[in-house]
Amino acid sequence: QLQEVEGELLKLDAQIEQGEAHARALDAQSARNLAQIARFKRDAERQIALNNKEIKAVTETELNAAVAARDSAYADEAAQKEEIKAAKAGVRALQSGREALLARKKALEAEVRNAGLQLGYATIKAPVDGRIGNKAVEVGAHVAVGQRLFVIIQDGVWINANFKETQLHDLAPGQKVKVALDSLPGHDIEGRVDSFAPASGAKFALLPPDNATGNFTKIVQRVPVKVTFAPETPKALLDKVVPGMSAQIEIDLRQGQPGVGAR
Repeated sequence: QLQEVEGELLKLDAQIEQGEAHARALDAQSARNLAQIARFKRDAERQIALNNKEIKAVTETELNAAVAARDSAYADEAAQKEEIKAAKAGVRALQSGREALLARKKALEAEVRNAGLQLGYATIKAPVDGRIGNKAVEVGAHVAVGQRLFVIIQDGVWINANFKETQLHDLAPGQKVKVALDSLPGHDIEGRVDSFAPASGAKFALLPPDNATGNFTKIVQRVPVKVTFAPETPKALLDKVVPGMSAQIEIDLRQGQPGVGAR
């Protein structure tokens, strides 16, 4: 429908332009007719003056022809004025129709935008790139707001290495890491220390330990350290690394001390 209205608008624009050009041409013709009327009027007045009682310089035929030409010019001018009025009224009618079509076009454009908005509600966009796992819906199923559909495994994988708190003083972001995965025996992958968790793993447990009773037993805590794979790691190897796997890492300390390992 929107395309039909746009086509009708183009036709109306062409008709309006044609009507305005016709009205301008009639105005120009009317201006030329006024000059012709003035000439016919002068000729008729001269013929009348020459055909008075004392002077019969022209014949009745010539006088009648001059008067008839003048009256015909007057009649043509009156008819042309009506034609000009009709042409301009037609242009105004076309312009009114164009305004109505413009209003209809705006309404259709609003409907199109609303339809696009409603269609967008039917599209579920993932916040991250990755692979789908643990899918809980099938094609054609109805879903509701907040319903769990599936799990997205992000493409960028990393390792959460749990180091003892006594080992952290020798670690720093950017240190090289050698990663050994149980799923890839014989393939040591290079990585880097990325960052440290803001708290020990126990603090993020479902039931963190509470020592408010005063019964305190010192236990060495484990702190998660994020280890990322080197950018040059082959994608074929990374595709085989999935969340939940076990890994053993070894870090060469800058000071040349023995390597620190964690799982």
